[in-house]
Amino acid sequence: MTASSSSGATWPVGVNTWVWTSPLTDRSLAEIAPRVAGWGFEVLELPVERLGDWDPHRAAQVLADNGLAASVSLVMGEGRELVAAPSRTVGATQDYLRAVVDVAHEVGAPVIGGPAYASVGRTWRTTPRERAAACAELAEHLAPVVEYAISAGVVVGLEPLNRYETSLINTVDQALDVVGPLPAQGIGLMLDVYHMNIEERDLPAAIERAGARIAAVQVCGNDRGAPGGDGIDWPALLAALERAGYTGPLVIESFTGENATIATAASIWRPLATSQDALATEGLAHLKGLMPLA
Repeated sequence: MTASSSSGATWPVGVNTWVWTSPLTDRSLAEIAPRVAGWGFEVLELPVERLGDWDPHRAAQVLADNGLAASVSLVMGEGRELVAAPSRTVGATQDYLRAVVDVAHEVGAPVIGGPAYASVGRTWRTTPRERAAACAELAEHLAPVVEYAISAGVVVGLEPLNRYETSLINTVDQALDVVGPLPAQGIGLMLDVYHMNIEERDLPAAIERAGARIAAVQVCGNDRGAPGGDGIDWPALLAALERAGYTGPLVIESFTGENATIATAASIWRPLATSQDALATEGLAHLKGLMPLA
């Protein structure tokens, strides 16, 4: 099933395994995949927190057995930096990103998405000149990763985060400044509605500015719970995605509070639904049942 508009635009609906668990393992993937497929999801997003947490070859078979497509999220944990960092750290981060490209290729995911610039939570003040230099450095350090991604048929989705999680790339326009000089076949933007709702004055306008560079879209309510029943104008948002020509999945990304590390990192201090299953299914029902768009 898909979310749809009156003009016929459709988007596959997916969900990130972070809704239930962190880190993902072969065992938890085998439990989650048939459930989400049975509910009607079409895509399962797989985070790569640490290489080796789960087996890509086995994951590809699990997804195929359940009729699910894959998307992959890269994870910028502590020590993963592409800017304002020692060359050894930058090199190790590039190696990690290339390895995530390999994982995506193995599971058949067309995009790896995430804040591929600095560890989440790292912030620092910059002058306009310093910011421009940092963005130029980021583009330089992304270039070999993008080249590698192109060779594997994968696109890197650069994700702007909100001001509390990074000081470097908060908006669509800032992300476009970085990806603009790089080849579109290898890098675009991952738009996350949660972060956009904090940083963008006009979500549909920002989506339209991203346009053809949109590589992936993550969705959730403005409280990081299920899409629907929240403050976001979902019909207007989908209409903007339609105008931008985006046809990829809408992936629900939220988090479980059961894992202390991820709950702290994502500031999940209270339940966001009656259960994690309910968060996923309610969000799916909302996206599938949206009224026709004007």
